[in-house]
Amino acid sequence: MFRAALLIVTLAAPAAFAAQPSWIEESNRHSQVLLEVMARYNAEAAASFGVEGHDGEVFDLKPRVLERQEADIAAAMAKLEEIKASLGPNKL
Repeated sequence: MFRAALLIVTLAAPAAFAAQPSWIEESNRHSQVLLEVMARYNAEAAASFGVEGHDGEVFDLKPRVLERQEADIAAAMAKLEEIKASLGPNKL
């Protein structure tokens, strides 16, 4: 019985993870906008969320970190607002 259950799970698992719906892929692209800002200022936390490519970086404590971070967040928000406007009312 256990072997049969294990076989079913083993055969079904790849199909369950094979392809994500397009809306999930689109959502993941949009979330990257804010995740990249996070990675720029706190690479360690970003890595825990699965953001790749920032392994050699560390927490940003250079001068004016808060002002720079706020500006980058505002730019990211503006970019996401542009994306939202381009999608139209039926896509939200």
